[in-house]
Amino acid sequence: MEEEERTCETCQHFYRHYVRRSSTKYFPLDVGHCGDPRARYKTAGTPACFRYIRRKEGA
Repeated sequence: MEEEERTCETCQHFYRHYVRRSSTKYFPLDVGHCGDPRARYKTAGTPACFRYIRRKEGA
């Protein structure tokens, strides 16, 4: 069985930030924030904390 990569990017609580390039195109940034009030700005590659819950596929 493969070792699961536990980073903020794969966590259910991570909300990625986007930048708008035109009226219809958005590009993802490597930063975002955590939904937990005590843990705010994170990068996608930040190691996950103890609140980690695996994001469902396709969500």
